[in-house]
Amino acid sequence: ASHASRYSTPISLSMNADRTGKHLGTGSYHDLFGFKVLLTCEHVLKFHADNRLAHKLRDHDRYVLLGGAFGEVGWPIDAGVASITGWDAVRHGSEALPLVRMDMVHRPVTHELLFIHGYASENAQFVYDELRTDGTAYLGRQAALPENENLNSRFHFGIEYRRDAAILAFGEHGLPNPHSMSGSLVWNTVRRTLTRPSKSRK
Repeated sequence: ASHASRYSTPISLSMNADRTGKHLGTGSYHDLFGFKVLLTCEHVLKFHADNRLAHKLRDHDRYVLLGGAFGEVGWPIDAGVASITGWDAVRHGSEALPLVRMDMVHRPVTHELLFIHGYASENAQFVYDELRTDGTAYLGRQAALPENENLNSRFHFGIEYRRDAAILAFGEHGLPNPHSMSGSLVWNTVRRTLTRPSKSRK
């Protein structure tokens, strides 16, 4: 979880009309031929047309405005990318994922466990006019895709999200409603089972 969180970020939305805001979704940082970009879903990024969107660099105390160029591809790809300005202007602990670590198609091993780190609305709140978001790390199995002619198993896949069966491994919160985790990276683990460390005997 600590490794994945270096590349992920919550995305916030500021409504220009009434000067309010909220947590909107999840994104990830990537290095695209030397340029830093944010990758998320089109249905998240599309709000930039009428509102201001911002991201939060790790270990930095403020959200940073997304003010660069935007590119979006709608359903069934549902992907959006935004250039990031000022990456080196502030001190932070975020990192950008290089292209060599990205797969162009979905190629899991049989029964592989898949890992997600994202930010759910349920775990976001304003504290003294500051939006605070807690990340969620989740490990689950691939689930069957629904019947839909627009879905291609080379690029689309489902993941089980069983809040009723989830086991808390660390932290204080259980598995949240996944709303606003859209845009989270999915990490291949190349593991088929999860083994808990045994307790040491005294």
